[in-house]
Amino acid sequence: MSSDLYGYGRLKESTTLSPSYGETAMTRTQWGVANPDQLAELTTLIEDYAKEMGINGDKAARDRLAARVMDLFNEGVKPEEMRRRLDSSPTSL
Repeated sequence: MSSDLYGYGRLKESTTLSPSYGETAMTRTQWGVANPDQLAELTTLIEDYAKEMGINGDKAARDRLAARVMDLFNEGVKPEEMRRRLDSSPTSL
């Protein structure tokens, strides 16, 4: 195991994720940790998308949406691309 990792595969220091070809990386400090600006952007994305999909009152669906957004964030996907990916698979919510 790399010396940069400690327990549960978490990184000790900030890292830039390697995105898929043609995308730009988001930087995060730890697995699943967003800075305040990123958190605000991700929250807005979740709220707007939930309203548009009509799942605002469905806690389970909102939780699945939030989990999917965090998965994409952890992959280094930018919010604009997250929206495209969510639109391509809305039935999974």
